[in-house]
Amino acid sequence: MEEGGAAAWLLTAVLLSLTALVGWVMASAVWALAAGGLVIVAAWRYFVPVYFEINAQGIFQEAFGRRQRIAWRSIGHVELCRDGLLLTPGDVCCAALRGLYLPWGRNRAEVLALVGYHLQQVHHDERILDFETGPAEVRRDEHLHRL
Repeated sequence: MEEGGAAAWLLTAVLLSLTALVGWVMASAVWALAAGGLVIVAAWRYFVPVYFEINAQGIFQEAFGRRQRIAWRSIGHVELCRDGLLLTPGDVCCAALRGLYLPWGRNRAEVLALVGYHLQQVHHDERILDFETGPAEVRRDEHLHRL
């Protein structure tokens, strides 16, 4: 929880309160445990350390000792968020649910530069990344935009 700080503690308090509320309303410890289990399944990413590596092959994500690669060619849309980037496959159904949130922590400039560089290298002129005009996205058939 070191990166989340106060927000992580607040989320923990809200999730525990929600579990207690379900147990109180339903007057059952079984329902409280079921609600707590569902909350843990839904929010596990906030509490498990995840490591990222960005290189020429793509973005590597490691959690629970499992390493997963997201190839640059599979990224069709990049959304600039407050604390990171949301990388999605493009215009597909439920793209945000199938994407990867890449937090930048204290490395905002480096992450933006690396992602922009690698997407431009892989997609050449057919897709260009633009972080300057609102939500960033990979665009087709446009002129090169500077990061």
